[in-house]
Amino acid sequence: MICVYIALLLVSIIGVKFFLKGFNSEYISCNLTLSIKGIFVILVFCRHYIQYVTFEDNLLDRLFIYVDNLLGQLIVVMFLFYSGYGIMTQIQKATGRMYIKSFLKHRFLPVWLSFVICICLFIFVNISLGQINKYSLGWIALSFTGWTSIGNSNWYIFDTLVLYLIVYVSFSLFEAGKSNEKRHLILLTLLTAAFVAILFFTRPYYCWNTVFCFPLGMWFRYYKNKIEGITNEHYWISVSLLFLSFIIVFLFNGRFAGLPYIVLSSLFALLVVLFTMKIRIGNSVLNFFGTHVFSIYILQRIPFMIFRDIISNNYLFFIVSFIVTIVLATVFDMEFNRVRKAIVSHMKV
Repeated sequence: MICVYIALLLVSIIGVKFFLKGFNSEYISCNLTLSIKGIFVILVFCRHYIQYVTFEDNLLDRLFIYVDNLLGQLIVVMFLFYSGYGIMTQIQKATGRMYIKSFLKHRFLPVWLSFVICICLFIFVNISLGQINKYSLGWIALSFTGWTSIGNSNWYIFDTLVLYLIVYVSFSLFEAGKSNEKRHLILLTLLTAAFVAILFFTRPYYCWNTVFCFPLGMWFRYYKNKIEGITNEHYWISVSLLFLSFIIVFLFNGRFAGLPYIVLSSLFALLVVLFTMKIRIGNSVLNFFGTHVFSIYILQRIPFMIFRDIISNNYLFFIVSFIVTIVLATVFDMEFNRVRKAIVSHMKV
């Protein structure tokens, strides 16, 4: 199965452009971030695929599992970082105050409604497979919040929804404007820390050890000009220090209840950003996956659930599940987005 990572690497280098002199001015543009997210959502697919199969004891499969373990929770880091960056970009525009006023309607509700539709699909699949009796009514009800799961991925959506609420609260308490942006961000960071503390005592480590990458993305946008000034003058020193710090923290990973991973994930996000300053990754294939991140992320477990007892060959299981996931994601984003937008447009929030 290591060939999957090799194929992803080959796809990723299509259209790659190196900036030996100067910098990639589009390093954090929408098109480039779509491609980066496209890479990582495929890695998420590989991570979830592993949970549904039994591997043979051979070198190639061991390498596949080893790479997955090595990447760990880092595969979701850029989703959080870019989300925070994008939201802060919108807030800094002249219409920032209006953006916050309509934030729940145009950001929180669309994501939650999409998630609700997906949960309904998972309920239908569980009923069809005769597995719905495994879950109580209370458990199923909580699954609509992302707190529990009925076979779907849930923790990331739950965290995202709470982070959106934190954004809304943090940027609503003070008057909007450049002079108060730092105060908003400080409050947001403190609330995020409180949220992580709650998750630390109530949820598994993977539910909280990457969350700080979201406010990190917002802080990066706030200090973007200063950061670019430093990297323009001292790029290789900056990369070297970040990489050295990453290695040191990586060696301590797993100790202190996984708390170093918070720093590790933040360093990883910054390393990816600096990497894209010199290397432009982007093509239509990766952009496609980046455009459908949410639906691919949520719906991929449906074919896993359906085909795991039907297809015994691991390679065929991967290929069929991958193709079905792409079809489901594409249809979902084409059809259900219309319904979701219609619902949101009639809501007065």
